[in-house]
Amino acid sequence: MKTVRILIAAGFAVCQLSVAQAAPARHHAKARAPSAPAAAQSSEARYHACLVEAFRRFGWHYGERVVLYSDFAVTQADFCMRNGGHY
Repeated sequence: MKTVRILIAAGFAVCQLSVAQAAPARHHAKARAPSAPAAAQSSEARYHACLVEAFRRFGWHYGERVVLYSDFAVTQADFCMRNGGHY
C-alpha cells in the first residue's frame, strides 16, 4: 500500500513539473517599444493610445478586425485618460 502511494505521489509530481515547464512556452512575450512619458504626449495622442490599449485588452477578433462596443471603448479610454494615460 505504501508503494502505491509513493508511485501516485511521484506520478503527480512528474505531471506538475511537465505542466510547469510547458506553461511558459504557451505565452509569447511581445516586445514593445518604450513609449514617451504620458506628460510629453498631446491629449489627442494620449487618447488615441488609450483607445488602442482598450481594443488590445478588451477587443475580440471578428474576421480580420478587432471589435469592441463603442460605448465601452469610450468609457475605457476616458478611464485611462483620467489616470494619466495608464490603466
